[in-house]
Order: sequence, then structure tokens, then C-alpha cells
Amino acid sequence: MKLVIFLSFFIVICFGQEAPEISPLAITDSFSEGTKFLTTCFVKKGSKPIFFQWLKNGHVLNEDDDIKIDSLEDVSLCTIKHVKPNDAGNYTCVARNAAGTDTSTAVLNVKVPLRWTKEPQDIIASLGKKLEVECEAFGVPKPSVKWISSKGALIGNKLAFNTIEATDEGSFICLAENGIDEPLKKTISVRVNNAPRIIASAHRVFESGSNDRILCAVEKGTQPLYFEWKKDGIPISLSSFPNNYEIVDKAEMSLLHINNVKIENEGNYTCSVKNEVGFDSVTVLLTVKMAPKWAKEPKDITVTIGESVSIECDAIASPKPIIYWRHLNTNDLNTNEITKSKVLKINAVKKSDGGKYECVVSNKNGDLLKKAISVIVSVPAKFEEKYALINAKSGESAKLSCNAIGDKPLSVTWIKESRLDKRGGE
Repeated sequence: MKLVIFLSFFIVICFGQEAPEISPLAITDSFSEGTKFLTTCFVKKGSKPIFFQWLKNGHVLNEDDDIKIDSLEDVSLCTIKHVKPNDAGNYTCVARNAAGTDTSTAVLNVKVPLRWTKEPQDIIASLGKKLEVECEAFGVPKPSVKWISSKGALIGNKLAFNTIEATDEGSFICLAENGIDEPLKKTISVRVNNAPRIIASAHRVFESGSNDRILCAVEKGTQPLYFEWKKDGIPISLSSFPNNYEIVDKAEMSLLHINNVKIENEGNYTCSVKNEVGFDSVTVLLTVKMAPKWAKEPKDITVTIGESVSIECDAIASPKPIIYWRHLNTNDLNTNEITKSKVLKINAVKKSDGGKYECVVSNKNGDLLKKAISVIVSVPAKFEEKYALINAKSGESAKLSCNAIGDKPLSVTWIKESRLDKRGGE
């Protein structure tokens, strides 16, 4: 009898309870990584006491340092202090009492800013080798990755070369995007390891006294590049060559400065460049343009008749000077002209060889240098007849003749038996 009464009482109590009903969970937005997340589970109706429980992806959600669950009579709060990427998922609030259970589920999306996990870098590739460039990014939602050439052509999600060629050089863009964050973009250059090649240079002409330079530029070649200059096959050293040389090396060029250009700077200049792959060189002929100037200036000269004489006339110029002599006493410009010689030679000088001579220096630039000198022919005093025998009778008059030639003035003196005859005579 007592058992029947108890069961009847229990049935009355249970049938008087109301099962809980939850308002839908509202997670309307995505949360950025590191921000605070809070969602509330409200019970619209239901008999108390009500017991709450939270699930994530169908598993019981336990509290820790970052996750906090606070429940009151008809409400429960789930708080995540700092949202992490692995916090994303389906969150379910479970409310139960003696009469029943209700649930509500919402999705938490965590926005993770895009970041490189394998950021591509500039590449120096070897000819004929295989090449694959990695590019990976992380974010929530998961980003897609694609490669684009510098010309805008879509390559795909991998940048790969089975056999690298020189024509594969260029710029490439890795683009990672997930439709939410600002896309990640990285431009890299793919350079093929090339031997250097120098741009050819033309013959150079510098003015004497000017400040000028010779450029050695590389049109292609993998850096680092190492330059060297030589003059006529000998390495240029600032200690062993004139101090008017100055070398300035840059990444893809070398400049040889020549200050106060001199005739000694003429010659063949060779620029050579090398890297880990190969070597190249180019030679430039440098000509110095200089008007003639005397190296040995001719001067007036006196020569004795019958002797031979050599008169030197020398000059320096660039282009190389042409030197010749001419006798100004005649209209024939070829008189005594010495071809391809700097020396005027007159053998067995005659009286008629005396006069004005001019040394003429010229070059292909039309420059002209001249110097006129006097050649004075000296004739020493000389008797036309040195010995004569005169016969005379005692008491008669005798006439002795003394005919002398030579440069004026001439002085004639008579000597008798080694004594000076002060009377003189004809």
C-alpha cells in the first residue's frame, strides 16, 4: 500500500515539471586571433534547477587558464580570454533538468591574419639544374597560394623548373589570399648563375691635360664580380704607374679615371672581370691627342767649310709627328729635306750651304710647329798658293804677291827669315 502511494506522488511531481528551452546561441561574427570571445546561453523557460554543460565539436569543454564557464539559474556564459586558431569549432550549450534537455549550437570562426610559413626569397640558380621555389602561408580561413610572372601570367601554385635555362631569369610574385585578410604578396627574382660578359668599348681619344675615364660595364654576370685593369699587359698598380690613375669599382662596372692625361698614358687598356662561373675581358686602345712640342729644339750653328754637320730636331706629339727640314734660301721645298728623319745632315759643307733652314713638325690633326735656324759657313784664312820662287838681280826692284782668301776682315803679315817685316809690302 505504501509503495503505491510513493509511486503516485513521484509521477505527479515529474509530470508537473517543464523541460528547458534555450534561446539560439548567437555567434554572428568571426573573431580575430588574440581577441576575447564571449557567448551566452539563455533558458527561455524550464523548471529549475537547470544544469548547464558546454561542448566543443561534441566533446565536453573543460575550463582552463584561458576558458571560463559561469552558470546561474537560467543563464550560462562561455568566455575565452584570448582566442587562438584551434579555438575555432562548433560550440554547444546543453541545458537539462528533471523534465528534459535542450541544446543550441553555434560556430566560432577565428580569423588568423595571413602570415608566411615559408616566405620565398631571391634565388640564384645554376644552369641545367632543377629548381623549385617554396611559398607557403598560414591563416584562417586557409589561404590559397599561386605564382604569377612579372608579366602577369598565372603560373600555378608551384614555381618549378625541371632544367633551368638562361631565359628563365626574371621576377615572380607569390600571392597568398583567403578572401578575408589583405593578401600576402612577395616578389622575388630568379637569376641564373651566368659568366660575366663585358659591353664592348670603342677606341678612345683623350686630350692631353684633360681628366677623363674609361668605363668597363658588365651587361650580364652573376655577382660578386671582381675587376682588374692592365695597361699593355701589365697590371695597373697605383704604386708602379703614374699617380694620375684612379680605379673605382662598383657592383656591375669599373671606372678607370685618368687625371691630367699625359702622352705616357697612351696604350692598350684591358679590363677583365671574373666571378664563380667564368671570365671575360675587353681591350680598349687609348690615344692621347697632343699638339707638337719640342723635345730637342734646333739652334743656330756655325760650321767650317768642308766639314760635315748634323743638326737634330725632335718633337713629341700625338698622333706621332712628321718631321722634315727645308732650306729657306730656295723655293724648292725639297732641298735638303730629310724624310722620316729628325736630323739634317750636310756633308762637306760648301759656302752655298749656308743660310736659313727650317724644321717643320706636323701631325694628322693639322697641328704645326716650326723653327728656323741659321747655318753659318765659316771660311778660314787660306793662301791660294803657299810657295813661290822669285828671281831678281841685285839692285833691281822685286815684286812679291800674297793672295789670301777667307772670311773678312783678312789681315796679312810678311815675315822675313822668321822676323816680322814692319815695312809691310804688297
